[in-house]
Amino acid sequence: MPKSATRHAKSVSLQGEYNAKYDKLTIAMARRPNSPSQEQLTAAELAELRCKLEIMPRHELEIFYKATHNACALRVRLPSPRLIQELVQAWKTLRARGHRETVNGRWPVA
Repeated sequence: MPKSATRHAKSVSLQGEYNAKYDKLTIAMARRPNSPSQEQLTAAELAELRCKLEIMPRHELEIFYKATHNACALRVRLPSPRLIQELVQAWKTLRARGHRETVNGRWPVA
């Protein structure tokens, strides 16, 4: 056998060995531990939070948003689903309120 054919045969066998070895690996998603502090908000709690956020003055809503954002950003671990839900609801309320407070796409001049 020529030298190049031997090299090709070795690379094919090594590649086959590599594929056989790593095809058996399964990758699973990391799961959160089930603890009371990492629960999700129920539909009723989410609706209640949405109502509270909608009646808040804008500056208090911004403070709430910044506090939840900082709580999510400053954690070593992933933030809890409850905290993410609060952040998303505050963001949605701020965004909706921002659109309502604009006049023809511009902020009103005080």
